[in-house]
Amino acid sequence: EEKHEEEEEEQKQHHEQDQRQRTLLPQTITYPELHAPLPCNDEPTMDCSTTPLSAFQANTAAGEPLTIPCGTCVYIDTTNGSEIDFPHGIRIEGKLYSPPSANVTIRTTFVLVLGILQMNEPANERHQQVKISLYGEDLVTFVQHPQQPNPNACNATSGGCNIGSKGIVVAGGKV
Repeated sequence: EEKHEEEEEEQKQHHEQDQRQRTLLPQTITYPELHAPLPCNDEPTMDCSTTPLSAFQANTAAGEPLTIPCGTCVYIDTTNGSEIDFPHGIRIEGKLYSPPSANVTIRTTFVLVLGILQMNEPANERHQQVKISLYGEDLVTFVQHPQQPNPNACNATSGGCNIGSKGIVVAGGKV
């Protein structure tokens, strides 16, 4: 009988551990009525060959997220496998394009996709890849783009929406 009680206790502990692990899994929450694609990205073809990420990154204001403006395409030009750090996050309102030649690890605290994140298959999977590594514990507040259709959803007046920490959020954009 004592052995039976030990087995029951062990099963109970495994069940509790399984429940804790389930609560840590990523969640997908969809609010289609709140966010839609930005009309400034309606151009059927954006030129993704003129603005490299390395040059664009240099123009990011201190303490601000890297923000790719609506209607602009920035391509990842790092091919040597190095790490690029964006400690204040990445906000894609336009398009961030990863060509097959890209080879980089992007470290950041969050990624907001209001526009387009396009990551093509690498030319050589053994030597070329794009990784996104999220870090940090600070909570992130998302404020929608003024061209998004619902003026009351996550706007600056309401204080935005808390999206937690280390998030990849697609709000009207596409991946």
